Amino acid sequence: LLQNLENLLIFGSYPRVVLAGSTEERIANLRELAGDSLYKDVLKFQSLKSSEMVQKLLVALSLQIGGEVSYREVGNLIEISKQTAHIYTEILERAFVVFKALPFSRNLRKEIGKTRKVYFLDNGIRNSLIGNLNQIPLRSDAGALWENFVVSEMKKKQYDTVNSHALHFWRTYDQQEIDLIEDYDGTLHATEIKWQKLKKQPPKAWRENYPGARFRAISKDNFLEHLL
Repeated sequence: LLQNLENLLIFGSYPRVVLAGSTEERIANLRELAGDSLYKDVLKFQSLKSSEMVQKLLVALSLQIGGEVSYREVGNLIEISKQTAHIYTEILERAFVVFKALPFSRNLRKEIGKTRKVYFLDNGIRNSLIGNLNQIPLRSDAGALWENFVVSEMKKKQYDTVNSHALHFWRTYDQQEIDLIEDYDGTLHATEIKWQKLKKQPPKAWRENYPGARFRAISKDNFLEHLL
């Protein structure tokens, strides 16, 4: 089970990749999906002309999964404007390549409220874009891959749900944070996502300001009960 899970974190969950007969075939199928076919689909989606810009933006976003994304910083990195970075990211979201999680805030003074996280719908696409298909023990981004996988699986569930709700994250200026916040059924649901070590309770600031919220922690050891 753990090996299958690690393969999903590395190669993603596209059927033609998952069902490949060998690792070599799996990598070849993934690279094809993350290469010309991906760019052609995205470019065709909005009649865009710059495949190079799309590629640069995708790579830049790939390197920031699990972290907060600034369109200004991404734009500076790939030499486009903040507005262009924003517009192209929105196009990638409408093409079901990436999706955003916005900060959760009830306007408390210490809460971050103007950033966003950008996740990929498929881990394999992300890993292929940065050219890293190494196994989990050889990676420094296992935690980010795990977070992307869990949040993307939750997002996929919403595509089949009529009453879907927004996905958020929460952080304060003094670095207290929770990976995922959902607001539904009249209750706040906080989720900590960690590959190995789990927190038994949310940060102090969250407990004090949102005492009625529910909390859970998802790791590789208990994910089935939360994601199925």
